[in-house]
Amino acid sequence: MSGSTYKIKPQNSLAIAFVASQFTIFEGSTLTAKIWVLDDKGYKVPDAEVKAILKSKEQTLPSINNSYIISMKELPPGKHLIQLEASRPGYMKAQASLFVHVLIRGNVNGDDIVDYRDLAILVASYGKTNMFMDLNGDGIIDYKDIAIAISNYGRKE
Repeated sequence: MSGSTYKIKPQNSLAIAFVASQFTIFEGSTLTAKIWVLDDKGYKVPDAEVKAILKSKEQTLPSINNSYIISMKELPPGKHLIQLEASRPGYMKAQASLFVHVLIRGNVNGDDIVDYRDLAILVASYGKTNMFMDLNGDGIIDYKDIAIAISNYGRKE
């Protein structure tokens, strides 16, 4: 038997899948992500229990058509790690992590401070449509978005 290689594949194990593992949102926004729990064959697992944990605060995620929705409001500016756990009787548990960077409104370049660079980017984008830089959500970058950045000028994360 020396020199032989054996692969052991766990049976009835779970995996957590989602579109992106890293999210960037502005303060005051709601983090929303769709999550799937899969078995070892890649099929969706119905009726799993999925929890999101952030700094010892735990949230059980609702199930909709065999997928789960994480929705977190009021995350403070900064970088956050959200732990996900999925379990179902008869299966091995699964764990995954989501990284969330919550920016101060106006910090459009993501450097953790609202400054002249952010204002320059907004001014250069004036009149354009860009969901990320549209700070007030009205569909266009205009004086209202620049005013939001100015009101947060100098704030650091």
